[in-house]
Amino acid sequence: MKFKTFLLITCILTILFYSCKKDKQSGFPSATTTGANTFGLYADKVQFIPCKTTGGISPLRRLQTSSYFSDAIHFDGGITAINDCDKKGYTYGRSVFIKFNRAQIATNKTYKLGSFYDTSKNVISLLYSPDLINYDSDSTLNGTLTVTYYDFSKKILSGNFQATLKNTQGSQAINITDGLFDISF
Repeated sequence: MKFKTFLLITCILTILFYSCKKDKQSGFPSATTTGANTFGLYADKVQFIPCKTTGGISPLRRLQTSSYFSDAIHFDGGITAINDCDKKGYTYGRSVFIKFNRAQIATNKTYKLGSFYDTSKNVISLLYSPDLINYDSDSTLNGTLTVTYYDFSKKILSGNFQATLKNTQGSQAINITDGLFDISF
């Protein structure tokens, strides 16, 4: 009887141990600096990673650069990531945009995020849009992006970010955590 009770408790504890959620859910990318074209974040603890394929719209648009402003020091471009694709590859739901507006960037440097709608030079910003509601970074809120690797000649930009974003039409806020990207452009 004692053995059966011990076995039952051991089985229950084993099931509970293996059913606990990990900090990083399945499929969440690792931080890399190789131009692996990966992207991920948590929005109020909900995982966001781009879907694999879409019907003509890239779920992870690689960094688009403007040749006029982009060079080894200055960067002008953006990252677009789209989540929630159906089985046919059509997109709906959530999207994220990171904008580098003629920003002076360097490896291992941290930047405070500004407003997505700011047209000033040297602004890096973030916009999260679930179900057509926009949440914007703002210089008055917490938000940083750290460039972990930038090599203009190899065309690689990697980094991580976190932010509190505000609803552009109200007072709601959303927390972005564990954001990371590793993009070839």
